[in-house]
Amino acid sequence: MRFEKEISIFAKNAILKRFQANETNFSVVQGKISAIISESEIAELQNGNITMYDKLGEVEQTAGGIRTKFDEFQTEYSQAQEEYTKFKKSTSEYIQNSSEFQTTVTNYMNDTDDKVENIKSVASQTADKITWLVESGESKTDFTLTDRVAELVTESLVIKNKDGSKTIVSGGRMDIEEIFAQDITASGTIKGLRLISADIVAKRIIATKEYALSYKSDADVERVLYYDGNTVRVGKLLNAAGAQSGAGFEFVGATTITAYGNLNMYSGNITSPGTIQGKSIKATADISGTTIKSLGEIFANSNVKSGDNFLLDNAHGIYGKDINGDYRDMITLSAGNNTTLGFGLYNIAAGSTRIYGNKLAFITKTPAKEWAPYYSPGDSTTVSFEGAGFITTNSTEVRFTIPISRPIFSNAASIASVNGMIVRQNGKYCYGSTASAWAKPLSYTAEVCENFVIVKAKFGNTANVSMNNATCGVAASIKITF
Repeated sequence: MRFEKEISIFAKNAILKRFQANETNFSVVQGKISAIISESEIAELQNGNITMYDKLGEVEQTAGGIRTKFDEFQTEYSQAQEEYTKFKKSTSEYIQNSSEFQTTVTNYMNDTDDKVENIKSVASQTADKITWLVESGESKTDFTLTDRVAELVTESLVIKNKDGSKTIVSGGRMDIEEIFAQDITASGTIKGLRLISADIVAKRIIATKEYALSYKSDADVERVLYYDGNTVRVGKLLNAAGAQSGAGFEFVGATTITAYGNLNMYSGNITSPGTIQGKSIKATADISGTTIKSLGEIFANSNVKSGDNFLLDNAHGIYGKDINGDYRDMITLSAGNNTTLGFGLYNIAAGSTRIYGNKLAFITKTPAKEWAPYYSPGDSTTVSFEGAGFITTNSTEVRFTIPISRPIFSNAASIASVNGMIVRQNGKYCYGSTASAWAKPLSYTAEVCENFVIVKAKFGNTANVSMNNATCGVAASIKITF
């Protein structure tokens, strides 16, 4: 044991008195070896304060393991205040046996502000588990590592990169600049100022206030999807004031859908119980609606079908594109209430207007008539004819030609008498006919040409016929069926 006294007259914190004590103890008994080394010091300062510290080192070994412990205790006493102003105790302990390593380091500190700090860290390793514990006051971090799981219990986890960036995991949330993962699955909410993804697959996307999906972050750029609680806009649209300069749909309330730009439908049908209206409407499939309105053109790469009528304003009609790509008037109701057909090609003197049908007919209101512009098989007409004829075949047959005012699309015809015939030759009525009496032939045959019919009437007598193979006058009242 050694006692020392140091005196200084220059500084109030200089050591006035100092006492030191050292102790070493080594022990060997059956089954255990132990050693203790301690060092203590008491120092009185010029200002009257007293400082004390104590160091202790222990080693103990048995057949079961080894334990090493180091303690350091330091305190300061103020005679003026008559109290301990601060103290500090530090301990490190190491334990090793056949199944575990364990290291414990603790710090316990106190000062005049009654601020107490109790810090401890423990590292433990067994064959199947490694644990680390860092504890300070009421906060602690506990990390456990096994062959199947790594479990970390802490208030905040900070991972720093060499470029200065860092990842912070705290309070159930992660603060990170960028996440890269093959798949991200969340059972709760994913929040962020911006979400960038090649594909977003979700059962529902819910916005709690005004929502906009844009290709840029500016407020007034073209938007792909916008919702403000009442209006939904889908497409390449600007803000509400500039929506009409874009292209897309605007859903206002629960009843109105407005489309801006061209509307192209490449599959499926458009069906509306109300009005479909647009500046320009294009469709490659069916458009069905009670009313379809367009401020411009309606385009369809397939059929345009209607369960009702197509309604056109006066002086408007249906136009077709010619071989030069120009649209020509096909059917129009003019301002004078005249329906015109084929005026577009007529106006440029090109092509022709063709009407196709199994049978064609014209129907007039005044007079109320229906007629066809030609004769086809099955059609018939009643003819009253007066003209020249020719008597032949031993004076028993009268031939004459009847011109037909319409084209005949038939190769054959049959003839029947209505009243019959009146025949006159050389001032005499023949075959029993008179000026007021008709004679009916035994039979008729007909030869059909493009616009006339040759009639052959066969009589059973030659009464008053003066010359064979000679002309005669003929009046005929007959019916021709093609």
